[in-house]
Amino acid sequence: MGDFRNLTGEALVSTPPPPAAAPREESPPPRPRGGSFDEVGPATRWRLKNVPNVTPSLAILVTAFGCCLALVSSWIARSYAPRPAVALFFALIGGVLVFMNPFVGVLAYYTLAFMRPQETFWGLGDTRLTLLVSVSTLAATIFHFARNPDLDFLRKKQTVLILILWLFLYLSTMFGDFGSPEPKWMDYYNKMFIVYFVVLALVNTEKKLFILSWVIMLSIAYLAYWANDMYFGQGWHVVHGPGKPGATFYDENDFAMVIVMSVPFIWYLMRSARNPFVKLPLLGLLPVAAHAVMVTFSRGGFLGLAGSMLLIAFRDKNRALGGLILVGGVVFFAMFAGADYRSRIHSINTYEEDRSATGRLESWGAGTKMALHNPLFGVGLKRYMQAFPYYSTFQPRAAHNSWVQLGAESGLVALGCYGGLIVLTIASLVRVNRRMRFLPGEIREHTEILVRMFEGSLAGYLVCGFFLSMEDFEFFYVLVAMAQILDRVTEARVQEAGIVEAPEREALPRTAAA
Repeated sequence: MGDFRNLTGEALVSTPPPPAAAPREESPPPRPRGGSFDEVGPATRWRLKNVPNVTPSLAILVTAFGCCLALVSSWIARSYAPRPAVALFFALIGGVLVFMNPFVGVLAYYTLAFMRPQETFWGLGDTRLTLLVSVSTLAATIFHFARNPDLDFLRKKQTVLILILWLFLYLSTMFGDFGSPEPKWMDYYNKMFIVYFVVLALVNTEKKLFILSWVIMLSIAYLAYWANDMYFGQGWHVVHGPGKPGATFYDENDFAMVIVMSVPFIWYLMRSARNPFVKLPLLGLLPVAAHAVMVTFSRGGFLGLAGSMLLIAFRDKNRALGGLILVGGVVFFAMFAGADYRSRIHSINTYEEDRSATGRLESWGAGTKMALHNPLFGVGLKRYMQAFPYYSTFQPRAAHNSWVQLGAESGLVALGCYGGLIVLTIASLVRVNRRMRFLPGEIREHTEILVRMFEGSLAGYLVCGFFLSMEDFEFFYVLVAMAQILDRVTEARVQEAGIVEAPEREALPRTAAA
């Protein structure tokens, strides 16, 4: 307001100007949350330096470990042959690293589980190294996790299904009509499911998912190289997995399946690599892996590889590149598939005349009868062959179908849980695809690489698993865990970005939804 004046312009009342507003104290800008590629929440707590209140000083602890390590190592060197001594020495060093950071134990476990160095070049196939690593990793996880427990990762439907499946696998050993005299199979499942939950607890960022993906891919890539070496160098006509009969991946069909599931990992990690010294070797791994599938002479492996590559080509945004993938696959098959392999693949179309194919149909019929006759607990875990003569007059054969085998051996409840895990995993991948457009640029790119890897690998498993008995395949349960983790991480990302997700409508920003 100014002065009030009369008609002549003289001031009548003077009103002072209002006092200037005091400067407003600006609040500090909020700290960015979830903006980096590495972290979703607070910094990882899996470090010993963060728990000084329950442990002695780090220097004392490391010194004590070093003394124990020296004593045990000298005893090993005197008591064992050099090769086991060296292996156990490094196992002890690895145990210290696992205690310091349990995620290292997860990486070591899956390296041993997929690469199988204990059978390919260590000469320690009879040892149970994966069991030792899983136990030490679990112990280290419990120690670190007990300080600040956060059980949110368990609040998923997949957790319930895994626990019910685990229970009914055990009950089938107790109450199945034919029982299970071999406890090693439940030991295998126990180890696999324990590590599954450890992975859920420890892996909580995209970066850790990438590290785990690289470890799995490189481990199986070594098996692809090993298969080609056995074929070209050792003169094997049909290549099976390393080890002796009964070992993991020993059967040529199982061996083909693990390589098929690694191909999407190789392809998408190659696509994500920017360094040509990384990209070109990964590109060279693709024909090595494809030829490794060929030398197993597995028809299920061929179908799984074809299904996985079709999905990769279909999902690629570059349609020209997708078409090139398909053309390259056909050309590679025409150039490198021998006459025997072509004849075996051609028998897929004439399965009525192929005794192996008709035998599978007969086995599926017997397995269906087992499941319907024993719907609750099945005939017993890994007792399919023993029960076969009671349900069919044909020659006993393996089920060669994951669904039939699980339903027959462990009942329809276990089969329903297995199917539910597949459905929920696909649903997790669909949700991640829906959220990707709300993610920042670099995070979106890495999320897309991860989700495409998981899609392609799951497609290969589902196709192969219809012709192979691989309901207990550990790679599948790793995929279930990794897809669940990616779902959880992307959910946190969009919440930090202020996005409201709605199941029946498009996700909207919070302000617009309000």
